[in-house]
Amino acid sequence: MTKKIIAEGVVHEVPEDLRKALVSNPDVLEKWNNLTLLARNEWICWTTIVKKPETRKEHIERLCAVLPIISVPILPYFMMRNLSSFLTYC
Repeated sequence: MTKKIIAEGVVHEVPEDLRKALVSNPDVLEKWNNLTLLARNEWICWTTIVKKPETRKEHIERLCAVLPIISVPILPYFMMRNLSSFLTYC
């Protein structure tokens, strides 16, 4: 089995639960590795800043659902605040 490379953020390392989600989906992993360092950092922050484990799980699921459909690197805060506009843009 080959080891999959998962790019890190500028400051933050990819947490284990996010790492497992990325490895389990090749399309998401490819998009993740093509994001800028700062964009990856923002996604990591958005995933880990929440207090409840169920919210964190939901953020990881949304990340995995959104990354394959975006055509440009977009930051999670912008996307979630403007979700209807974002979906129209994609």
